[in-house]
Amino acid sequence: MKKFFVWPIAFLLCFASVAEAQQREYAYTCGKKNGTVTTSVAPLGNGELKVGIDINGEKSELLCNGDYSCKSCEIADKRTGNELYYVLENGVYRIRGNVKGKAVDKTVESSGNPWFQNLSVAIGRLSKKGESFRFETFQPFGTDPVVMEAQTVSREKIGERDVLLVRVSPVGALSKFWHGDYYVDEKDLSLVKYTSVEGAPAVTPRTTWILK
Repeated sequence: MKKFFVWPIAFLLCFASVAEAQQREYAYTCGKKNGTVTTSVAPLGNGELKVGIDINGEKSELLCNGDYSCKSCEIADKRTGNELYYVLENGVYRIRGNVKGKAVDKTVESSGNPWFQNLSVAIGRLSKKGESFRFETFQPFGTDPVVMEAQTVSREKIGERDVLLVRVSPVGALSKFWHGDYYVDEKDLSLVKYTSVEGAPAVTPRTTWILK
């Protein structure tokens, strides 16, 4: 399996100190729909991180390594009854739960890229000016991993903040049809804004998160 990241010990310790204080809230809009996104990160004392993400009631709880790559993820939405638990062991995902009233029990091989289930808490620490990286992820309640690429494309201003624009898109032909833009504060590495069209183009309203 190819290794994409090498993290100095001092940098991992820096991760832990930043993560301990990381509690963030975002204003969420999607067309006429408004809401709130909250993220939290807590170090577990063994080099692992517990990450929580709540997107208007769709809640994910992630167990991550010190570099924010995922080891397991539980995602649930009480409004729909959908619930899945993913765990990655020895290059294989085991996925269990219920989606649309049907039981799911599946195994699928990893592509070998790092697994990041939600970049909102990690992208500032992974992105560097002029560089790109590949990772794999699952769409919400999906059961097949998708390989993505994140590329830092520009430096911009949001208010008084200097931010890096990091564009994320699927690898291959699908990159022509979808991308998500992450705006990362260069100083504290926090996600300041996220925007994308999370559905079919032309018929799906744009989703935006803005840090409160």
